[in-house]
Amino acid sequence: MSELTPQVQAFLYGLASETRQHILFEVFIDGQEHTVGQVAQQTGLGQSTASEHLAVLKRAGLLASRRSGKEVYYRPHREAALASLAQLTELLTHCCRNNFLSVLRVCSSFFFLHIVFSGNIEIFTGESDVCYPGHWHRTGWSCR
Repeated sequence: MSELTPQVQAFLYGLASETRQHILFEVFIDGQEHTVGQVAQQTGLGQSTASEHLAVLKRAGLLASRRSGKEVYYRPHREAALASLAQLTELLTHCCRNNFLSVLRVCSSFFFLHIVFSGNIEIFTGESDVCYPGHWHRTGWSCR
């Protein structure tokens, strides 16, 4: 893959907001379903604002939803998130092969997302780079 696909663009857009990051990593970290009202209550957002953010996260492939009566239940969409993350990792690996650690620092939150969704701390780059708990200032991870 040598270009940014619409799927990866939506994935990046979904993670571009600190509010959406908070929703994903604080509310949905438990892997359970949550309604718009529950997300609004847990985050202090209004229901319409929470609904807008959840819609973006769903379009990004980070959340899935189901309707039951009048309620819509959102849950993490692990498979779609990992697929987008794999595409992004492949793109970054190929475009930035000589400067991978710099790219890793810039994109550390995406690799953290891989850890959250997969439970695996190894990041496969085609080489032997592995991330370990460490001193990286934003995510708490460093790479060797």
